[in-house]
Amino acid sequence: MEKLKENFEKFIQEKEKFEFQKEKKEKEKVQSEKEISRLTSEIDNLREKHSENVKNKNKMNFELQNLKIKKNAISSAIENNETFNKSIKYILDKKINGVVGAFVNLIEIPFGFEAAIQTLSGGMFQDIVTQNTEVARNCIELLKKEKMGRASFLPMNDIKVFKSLNFLPKIEKNFSKKLSGEFSESEKKSIVSNTKGQNGIIDFARNIVKFDKNLEKVVQFVYGNSVVVQNLEIGIELLKKGFSDRIVTLNGDIITSRGRMTGGFSQRRDELLFQKKELKKLEEKILEKEKKFFEFNEKVEKIFEKAEKIDRRKKELQNNFREFQNEYSEFVKSYDNFNGNFSREKRSIDTLEYEISQIDDFISEKEKKLLQNLELIKKIDEYIKENNLKLEKLKIESSKIENTEKFFQKLNIVDKDYEILKVKKEGNKKRYDEIYSDYKKNLREIENIVQFENEKEILQKKLNSEIFSKENEISKYENENKNILSEIKKNEEEIQKFEKFEREILGELKNLEIEIVKFQSENEKLSEKIKKNEKDLNFETEKIGEIDESKVMQDEEYFEISNEKEFLEIKKELSKNEKRRAEIGEVDLSSIEKFERENKEYENLVNQKKDLVESRKTLLEFIEEIENEVRVKFLTAYEEINKNFEYMCENILNGAKGNIKLINPEDILTTGLELSVKYKNKPEQSLLLLSGGEKSMLAVSFIMAIFMFRPSPFTFFDEIEAALDEKNTKKIVELLHNFTDKSQFILITHNKETMKGSHRLYGITMNKEIGETKVVSVDV
Repeated sequence: MEKLKENFEKFIQEKEKFEFQKEKKEKEKVQSEKEISRLTSEIDNLREKHSENVKNKNKMNFELQNLKIKKNAISSAIENNETFNKSIKYILDKKINGVVGAFVNLIEIPFGFEAAIQTLSGGMFQDIVTQNTEVARNCIELLKKEKMGRASFLPMNDIKVFKSLNFLPKIEKNFSKKLSGEFSESEKKSIVSNTKGQNGIIDFARNIVKFDKNLEKVVQFVYGNSVVVQNLEIGIELLKKGFSDRIVTLNGDIITSRGRMTGGFSQRRDELLFQKKELKKLEEKILEKEKKFFEFNEKVEKIFEKAEKIDRRKKELQNNFREFQNEYSEFVKSYDNFNGNFSREKRSIDTLEYEISQIDDFISEKEKKLLQNLELIKKIDEYIKENNLKLEKLKIESSKIENTEKFFQKLNIVDKDYEILKVKKEGNKKRYDEIYSDYKKNLREIENIVQFENEKEILQKKLNSEIFSKENEISKYENENKNILSEIKKNEEEIQKFEKFEREILGELKNLEIEIVKFQSENEKLSEKIKKNEKDLNFETEKIGEIDESKVMQDEEYFEISNEKEFLEIKKELSKNEKRRAEIGEVDLSSIEKFERENKEYENLVNQKKDLVESRKTLLEFIEEIENEVRVKFLTAYEEINKNFEYMCENILNGAKGNIKLINPEDILTTGLELSVKYKNKPEQSLLLLSGGEKSMLAVSFIMAIFMFRPSPFTFFDEIEAALDEKNTKKIVELLHNFTDKSQFILITHNKETMKGSHRLYGITMNKEIGETKVVSVDV
């Protein structure tokens, strides 16, 4: 017993150690799980941020590409001289030696000064700058010869300029330095940076524009000593001080040297200047967007790097946690075994202790009884002696007494009757108790009935009042319902009226559309007729212009009509000509205005067409770039996936050689793919010639080859092993196990081998009556 107790104490000490280790390991487990969940949530947050930044990056890239397309379109329009008049465009396109370019293309106007410089430049914006007067003369002769219109020229070496002022004029009166709100922030900055004067005087116009040194004389000729000021008030003050050159405000209002003031609102603008300004704005926007794009790109890369670090840390923790779980499961097994042994030992010790205590009690009781029995034996001995004496006396007396047996029989009968009466008495007592309890119960029920009778009238009144109130509510709701129904009827009638009115309006609209189409067709016919008449008119005027009257009079041979036949032929010819003139129709005096209107619309359409053609060209170039990039990326992916496919086929198809072929290698963008496999000692076979199981294995090889090239967060398979035997199923499961560190695999399966190899099972059942699925999770 003592040895058992010693062993049990050792067990208790070991148990305390196990409990301490268990508590420690459970704390470690909870901490690891918390850390993993924290890292998972952090990764999820980073993924959300990553996706948001990628969206912003793509959006920024899209906006950037649109801005670049617009910039390219404007740049190409400027380079191709699309904004100039026909004559200027002709000279510039000819690229004549000695022609420097259009004046507006040779200067650069800072932001905010466009209106002022345009007003000062006037028509000289589109003047062509040449090296000398000889080049200008040749250009004018060429325009005359080709009948291409007129143009103005600025010969750099031969133009005359006035003397330049060295100092800006000054005014004493102070004016507000704040610029009006119509200027943007970039324009305000540009104006402030170009301001050299004081009290609202900015600078000479020649100093504001940027140009090459060779053009200094031309710029001096165009702008002279003209000054740019903030507003008209400052310009008037400067004029009063005696300034004798042009004064122009930032808004384009101008004061001449003799005091003539011109200003107000003007919709007229120089198209090239406007496009140059737009080009500058686009360049600024592109720089801003590129900066933001790179910022988003950096953010994406940083988030990606951070996510990778956290993911690596998470994987390390998960690996450590798996090892810990294995250790913990082993510990739990040993702990359970120890607990089993401990409980068995405890039960055996408890049983022994209980049995010992029972035996001790039994011995003590028996000893007590033994002592009692000894005393009883003594008493019995004494009673025997006494009884022996009494017996002798009774024997003496028995001889005296007769009929003793009869007396005992009567006594027995009386005893039996007494017992029967006793039992009856007890039964009657129980019956009395039951009747008494029923009596009390009936009394309580009578009291309840009396109480109900007393309260019945009050309850009836209360119910009647409630019924009356409910009836009033019902009648009220019925009245409201009637009113609502009447309103609904009225609304339906109004709706019908509106529908009828709508149908009438739609009919009128259709009629108007038909009339509009008719007018449009008539308008088109008229415009065609006008163009035709104008062509005929131009042709006739050209013919008339070519005719020299003096030569006509000399060359033409006049003769008298000799006979009537010849007269009739001439008359017939005249009638034909009159018919032709009648077919042309009456002269419409408003046709010139109509033609001008249609011509403007035609020119707008031509310009739009040019823009569209340029946009189409840039878009096609952009598409070509994308297609080239797609080709490069596709071929890179194809080569990598093909290598992976060969590797996968060799591993899971018993050394077979897999190959992915391009159906049409010349056209990468539309080509298809063909999978083939060559088993040992067999010819190469395409996918169509394989059995169901072989197709499944080849498909899995192809999917995993793509997966190796670009792993996905999770991969979903639907009964991929349905056509496979047990051996190949095990291969697939082992293969997926090798990639569980890169992705999570979800499989729909009925295969036992797949179930055995999975980490977690979900049983899916459906209640067909209500169409509800039930998920049962099972730890493997």
